[in-house]
Amino acid sequence: MLIGEPAYIAYSINIGLISGGIFAWLAETPIVLIESYGLGPDEYGLLLLTATVGAFLGYANSIWMASRFGVNRMIVIGTCTGFAGACIYLALPLAGVFTPWAAVTPMVLYSFGLAITFPSVMAAAVSVRPDYAGTAAAMNGLLQYGTAATTTLIVGQLPHDTHLPLACLIFITQSGAVVAAIAGWRLRPAE
Repeated sequence: MLIGEPAYIAYSINIGLISGGIFAWLAETPIVLIESYGLGPDEYGLLLLTATVGAFLGYANSIWMASRFGVNRMIVIGTCTGFAGACIYLALPLAGVFTPWAAVTPMVLYSFGLAITFPSVMAAAVSVRPDYAGTAAAMNGLLQYGTAATTTLIVGQLPHDTHLPLACLIFITQSGAVVAAIAGWRLRPAE
């Protein structure tokens, strides 16, 4: 029943691709920052807190924002915010900026968008067919973590000398998430 619901598929693809991007980043950044950019493990840990700030602020604001904008707008706002972070993340190495800060700071915006998107997209996915909410949540989780595992495997095969290959992967996953967010918006009745 759920596989025949285009809105459910759009929401599931959205959260799967966003999860894929963040899991790939979490898997690859220690290698790039410690081995290629020469950070010590302590420095890496402190720098990683930068991206955590974005997620914290996003989750802290998501309740307030959802009551003002509604679920579908939250999904689009959050996904597009994450896309802006992904664009900056890719633009920096393309411009020749290969520093630890360039490999982490744009992820503040990305993780802010992720934190805005996640609660709303999960709620939207299970509300497509309320009579199948448990199944919808389970299938959504399967796609979310399956995509994350796949992107983590992919990023493991990429070169680790800079964060450019990772930035390309995050840009691709977030681009797909934007398409899915817009599709979900168009397929769901107005709020």
